[in-house]
Amino acid sequence: MMKKSSNSWMVRGLAAALAVLGLVGGLTARAQDETGAAQPAAEPADSAPRFVEKQSAMETCLLCHGKYNLIIRIEGDPRHSLWLDQTSFYKSAHSSLHCSECHTNIDQDGHRLAPADVVVQCAPCHDEAQITAEGGKTPDEIEEDFKHMLEVTGFSTVKTVTLQACFQCHPDEYYEYRDSAHGASAMKAGYSDAPTCIDCHGSHSILPSDDERSPTNILNIPVTCLRCHDEKALQARAGLERNVGESFKESFHGRRGELGGTQVAVCSNCHGTHAIYPSSDPRSKVNKTRIARTCGECHEGAQLNFASAFTHKTVSPREQLGLYILKQIYKWVIFLLIAQFVVFAALDIFQTFRHRRRDNHAKDSANV
Repeated sequence: MMKKSSNSWMVRGLAAALAVLGLVGGLTARAQDETGAAQPAAEPADSAPRFVEKQSAMETCLLCHGKYNLIIRIEGDPRHSLWLDQTSFYKSAHSSLHCSECHTNIDQDGHRLAPADVVVQCAPCHDEAQITAEGGKTPDEIEEDFKHMLEVTGFSTVKTVTLQACFQCHPDEYYEYRDSAHGASAMKAGYSDAPTCIDCHGSHSILPSDDERSPTNILNIPVTCLRCHDEKALQARAGLERNVGESFKESFHGRRGELGGTQVAVCSNCHGTHAIYPSSDPRSKVNKTRIARTCGECHEGAQLNFASAFTHKTVSPREQLGLYILKQIYKWVIFLLIAQFVVFAALDIFQTFRHRRRDNHAKDSANV
């Protein structure tokens, strides 16, 4: 009993001590509030929000950009959406990045900076000597490339800013793109239909190319490329070769791809990825001086005659009348052959049921 009583007094004493400490702490805090001694220095009214953690910074951006109806008017798009699909973004290859790591033209206290004021921030990852050695241009010269796109050619502001953002982490791909057929159309000519990174890879929902949902996955590349190259209006505006999609779909490569084959050549295998050039350019993988080598990457020992067997030109009665007639005959022979098998199978089934019915009738008569 004595031991239990002793423990009880110890518990009561500890509780009383804690109560006194709490009272003293409360009075001290109140005194500090009244005197202002413990108050932090007030931040200036125009100071920018402090983005310490990426997650909290994302939450700040999503206060506005998480709203589905966030729409603004820009040149060429009166209802341009600024909504961020969070589900797609957090599943993308860039899910670990914060908005400002790509959107360098956005400051932290409002959206003050104009796209033309954006400075490409190469320094965090590359020094000036490395940038010049890899791309043949200094950072200042690269910045002038982007300003030329906006101020001289009048190229799309959104696409220009996006290209700048991608360049910061993907300089090698940028250097290849810059001199390609797509890049020259965008950066030198300011052609509004010219594709940039977001047209092929997407924006906030970018996925690795080995992901079957990615537009640059081998199963999806034909669809991605044909969004532009199979569009009649764009073919007329840009002088693109016609019937590219039709000729590819009719080829062995196209048909095998539609059946789900992954070991098959698609657009990028023959034409390249970022370094795509017109077929007349000696650097092009489909130039007559290199096309045999390109085909040889899959077809070992391929020669020029083999490589010239496939083109994107469809057979026309005006240009190749004999070959056109032969192709039509071949189609009709295949059609009639299949039709013959269908009719034969139908007659065989009909005859089988007819004999079975006759035999059943004969059995019934015999039983009677």
